[in-house]
Amino acid sequence: MTEKLTGQIMVHLPDSAERQIKRLAEIEGQRASEYVRDLIMSHLAEKERQFQLMSEVFGDKGKE
Repeated sequence: MTEKLTGQIMVHLPDSAERQIKRLAEIEGQRASEYVRDLIMSHLAEKERQFQLMSEVFGDKGKE
């Protein structure tokens, strides 16, 4: 089951960035909001992956 999409974050961008995002979303066949959500979720997944790798290297050193 996928998580419900109920959270919202309002972001202000320069007009040029908004145009670029809308165009990129269009190329991908998505709405701009879907495109931005996918970017954010990919970023979070990468941060989680990095965290897991760092945990493997350093373990629980912060608890010493």
